[in-house]
Amino acid sequence: MTIELANTSINRSSSFSLAEKRTLREAFDATAEEMVAADATLTTAVARLNALPHGSYYFSTPAATANAAATPIKAAGTTTAGTLQNFTHANNRLTLNAATPSVRVQVNANISFTRPVNATTIATFYIYKNGVVVPGSNTTRTVLSTTDAFNISLCTQVSLAATDYLELWCATVNGDDITVQTGNITVHTIATV
Repeated sequence: MTIELANTSINRSSSFSLAEKRTLREAFDATAEEMVAADATLTTAVARLNALPHGSYYFSTPAATANAAATPIKAAGTTTAGTLQNFTHANNRLTLNAATPSVRVQVNANISFTRPVNATTIATFYIYKNGVVVPGSNTTRTVLSTTDAFNISLCTQVSLAATDYLELWCATVNGDDITVQTGNITVHTIATV
């Protein structure tokens, strides 16, 4: 039997001497202490990660969003909070808590929508911060002459300070109403600012 330790190799086919047993015991004690320390470090890291601001909500009851041509408006419908950490939720809105330090977040949205009019249009969805569009957050979808459901996804990054809020907005080029049938919005911290 050969046992390799950091600075010692013990090669033995019979019983161990007292000195070899001490060496093994010290190595195993050191390894156990290192494992306990690593576990504590990992536990602390996980706790810190879980404490970072994050939140989500989903559309639980659809409602038509009354659009004016090429004019974005907050998406209608009832939303329900998912997981919230340092965020609060109100209908189609996530707000960073007042006592939370500034963060940079990634926002992901997956939306399934319909419209009552059977005509071709172009629908665009946006993430708004404090009532203003987040540059580069828009996703556009051509909607053909059908009453099928259509899907879009969007992803963007934005910096938030305490009490800043995020919402999903939408528009169509010709003013056709659209209805978010299902959808979820998630926000994850990617950096503290």
